[in-house]
Amino acid sequence: EPIPKRLVKDLEALNKGFNDYEQLLLGKKGISQIYNVTLFFTLLLSILGALLASVFLSSWLVGPLRSLEKATKAVAIGDFRPLKKDKLNHELNDLLASFNEMMNKINTAQNIASESARKLKESSRFFEQLLAHLTTGVMVFDQDWNLEQFNSSAQSILGCNLVDNLEKPIKKIKTFSNQNFNEVIKQTPLIPQRIDSRKEDGTELSLVISVFILSESGHDEKNRIILVFDDVTALLAAQKSQAWADMARGLAHEIKNPLTPIQLSAERLQNKISGHLGEENENILNKSTQMIITQVSALKTMIDEFQNYARLPSAQPTLVKLDKLLAATLQFYSSEVRIKFLNLSKNCDLKIKVDRDQLVQVVHNLIQNAQDAIGDASNGEIKVTCKSIKENSINKIRFSVEDNGVGIPDNLLSKVFEPYITTKSKGTGLGLAIVKKIVEENNSEISLVNKRNKKGHVMGAIATIDFPKNL
Repeated sequence: EPIPKRLVKDLEALNKGFNDYEQLLLGKKGISQIYNVTLFFTLLLSILGALLASVFLSSWLVGPLRSLEKATKAVAIGDFRPLKKDKLNHELNDLLASFNEMMNKINTAQNIASESARKLKESSRFFEQLLAHLTTGVMVFDQDWNLEQFNSSAQSILGCNLVDNLEKPIKKIKTFSNQNFNEVIKQTPLIPQRIDSRKEDGTELSLVISVFILSESGHDEKNRIILVFDDVTALLAAQKSQAWADMARGLAHEIKNPLTPIQLSAERLQNKISGHLGEENENILNKSTQMIITQVSALKTMIDEFQNYARLPSAQPTLVKLDKLLAATLQFYSSEVRIKFLNLSKNCDLKIKVDRDQLVQVVHNLIQNAQDAIGDASNGEIKVTCKSIKENSINKIRFSVEDNGVGIPDNLLSKVFEPYITTKSKGTGLGLAIVKKIVEENNSEISLVNKRNKKGHVMGAIATIDFPKNL
């Protein structure tokens, strides 16, 4: 029996609905998958966005802190430039403002400190130059008298290398080895004192010293001790020389006046009485009057030397070629084969500015002293030398007379230029005093030392005169 149409329609409608349902079911799965994918990417983008936002936010927040970190490192190396503020207004800007204020204060303080350091350095350099050019010796010691500092004049005056004595006690310096400075400091008030000592080479040295402690002036907490001294050796020698000259002048005046009447009276006495006495008395008369006349002549010679010493004329310096003058002067000693003249600077101009006549007198005196020193010894030798030298960056002309005689007794070596000091039985002791006076009058320096062999035995003496070179 045929299916009713209505049923067929219903079946078709049902079949169509089922197909539609299946299509919707398939569409729902696709939509669900698309939704899930979309949701996943949305979440992923949200996470990435959050991460990016956090990174940017942290950079924005940490940026000023990093700037502070860099600034603190810059401060450590001396860069005090202020930091720039963030455009946005937040709490970190207050920290930056405080930091910049601190930087400005530090920068200002550094500039002030730098300026003070510069001024201190200039002041220190000024005082260093001032001390270096002072003729007064200055030495700085700690409270235990260990040497800390000194100026060049101190080293020059003491004649020793003070660098080797740094941080060493003052007793290590030969000039001060016998001085008790602790007693000097205890004196109140601290007044200048004179000390007499010797340099390392044995030459005499007279100093006027002053000592004071810096802490008493409120400038030093380490109780440093300042020792200031002047070399008065030359001044004392000049005063002594003047005193001797005054005494010589007075003696010459007082003694010379009665000498001529004494001599004339002795001669007249001999003339009047001679021939009226017995032989024995005649001999006594002759011997007595002759002794009076001889001693009067000796006294006159001494008086003449007194006058030469007391009334030495002022030098009249002219340009003189030392080698030529020596060669001419030594012609007087041509018969003395023991004298040798050595010109060690034949290629140099040995011009000096001195009083020619006075220099000739000096040369004669030194050569005669050398002749007396070698006596009649057949192996005696006198070397007269002239040469050009450079000492302490100063050009000089050196003239020396060297002998191989008996030398000078050590106890007289430091006093040979003083008046009335002599090793000769008939000497007056004024020869070298006059020589020294002439040399100093001509702005030169003289020294007299013993010549020694390797064993330290005296092998003669060397007299040396240094003239300033006339360029």
